[in-house]
Amino acid sequence: MLSRLFFLGLLLSPSFLFGTTPFSLEGISKLDVVVENNSKLIQDKTVKRLEKMMHKSLNDLNIKTKEFSPAVLILLISTPKYDPVQLVKAQLMVAEQVRRRGSEEESFGFTYRMEDLFEPESLHEDMIESLEFLLGEFSDQYKEDNGGDE
Repeated sequence: MLSRLFFLGLLLSPSFLFGTTPFSLEGISKLDVVVENNSKLIQDKTVKRLEKMMHKSLNDLNIKTKEFSPAVLILLISTPKYDPVQLVKAQLMVAEQVRRRGSEEESFGFTYRMEDLFEPESLHEDMIESLEFLLGEFSDQYKEDNGGDE
């Protein structure tokens, strides 16, 4: 019964129905790119390929990546193991300085976050596919938040 209520809650959730997130990508024009690989299973050549994919995706959106930016697009990779299953968790996040509500103070915060959790069959190819999914979601939201195709 509980699982049925959970499923019904997902179906009725606006974020599930419309693909929106509680985050905004409005006004982002520059981002540094960081791939943080916290897994011994993901090879360096895969990490380099993922970083190139991130740069290309941002450049396609006219987001500059060659200049210094205090805002960062981070891909965080981890490989949790739940015996006997080995999973891969990929998180795509934007981190930047934000002004605290009701204050002049600034603090470091995550202004975007999306994740993918999967059981890999072919680690390199599945990681590429996961990032393609995450970057597609990022791109769609960026275009929506910034008034259409950039």
